[in-house]
Amino acid sequence: MYNNKGICITLLANEGILLHHNDTSILIDGIHVNEGAPFSGLSDQMLSDLIDGKNIFKNIDFILFTHCHTDHFNANYTERFLMNNHVKGLIMPDRQTQKYSSLRKTGLMQADHMVLLDIPLALKKYFQLTYDISLTVFNSVHSGEQYADIENFCYLINFCGVQLFIIGDADFRSEYFEKMLHDAKIDIAFVNPLFINNKKGREVINNAIKPKYLVVYHIPFKNDDKIKFRKLVSNDILKHNDDLPPVTVLWDELQEIVF
Repeated sequence: MYNNKGICITLLANEGILLHHNDTSILIDGIHVNEGAPFSGLSDQMLSDLIDGKNIFKNIDFILFTHCHTDHFNANYTERFLMNNHVKGLIMPDRQTQKYSSLRKTGLMQADHMVLLDIPLALKKYFQLTYDISLTVFNSVHSGEQYADIENFCYLINFCGVQLFIIGDADFRSEYFEKMLHDAKIDIAFVNPLFINNKKGREVINNAIKPKYLVVYHIPFKNDDKIKFRKLVSNDILKHNDDLPPVTVLWDELQEIVF
């Protein structure tokens, strides 16, 4: 793996990850609690450390959200974090956060730049986060017919030439992702387990994303796994291992990998 590049990924809960590269930290889908969903939220201790900006959460530079479902995003705790911590950038969906006027007001005060994403399908937006980190964002449709009206924003992050792709909870649309990623050489892709379980999801991985390495997350912690999701993930990876790039599973609190 890319140890010499110094990209450290720490799992918080579900799809919440903290990326560290040199002196820059990026929090993605990392502020949420368990609100009755079958997936894990941040533990009380981790949430406390986050709001206080302590330990691994000291000096977070950028906060990104793919979408605003409760297993990815909590407006109240995001605002509480921002009230205590100044950040360089806050990037989140526009339409899905319009009802959180207080959060948006706090974001304007506490972030050097607040970006409210409103990107039509098939278009991209580019941001230079730091001198050596750039971000490309595009919109996709959330998976599941009941969520077809939910924008899910995908993030392609370039760390000095090493590219990480965060697909969020996107639908399995291989042709669409082939179009959006046709000129990208992705080193590490982060996907939820349905992309492994579903034939169309595997087509997205192999035909469109084509990563060197694959990270699977959005998995309940052991004590929260009432739906036996962890067993399903293990079985699916064994079943399809020969048809996938090398796979790493993130499913334990504060589990860390370095590329």
